Amino acid sequence: MCLDYDLSSHPELCADLTKFASALLPHERGDSGSFHILLDIVTRMIRTQEMEAEYFLFFSVAEKLEQVSFLTKSKPVFLRDVFDTILNANLYEVIQKDGQGFAVMMAEEGKTSDFLIEQNVQEAASLVKESRIWGRQQLP
Repeated sequence: MCLDYDLSSHPELCADLTKFASALLPHERGDSGSFHILLDIVTRMIRTQEMEAEYFLFFSVAEKLEQVSFLTKSKPVFLRDVFDTILNANLYEVIQKDGQGFAVMMAEEGKTSDFLIEQNVQEAASLVKESRIWGRQQLP
């Protein structure tokens, strides 16, 4: 059973998602064997499609990485260059579709969210890249 939450009104849940995101990343106490388990725990509680903005992007990339690792029978390793490559390939398109709360993110920052204007899309992309998941928290 997945929960249906408006993440923007639950900062404590966002903080927990940030911790789970951190746990998926390689670090000295990390275990790549737990990647699948942790990702499964998160996505069973909240479907990735119901996440907003940077959480949607981060956990979508994690799911894609898990699919690739399953197909190649390798252990997933979530590194900054892998993440950046996937992010840069899809970020503008995902923001323009705005199914994941990027307009809300822009409004919270006091910015315009008309994503038909290229400058607004670029500004949203910059905000996403500086977000609490991979901007303020350093990926390896």
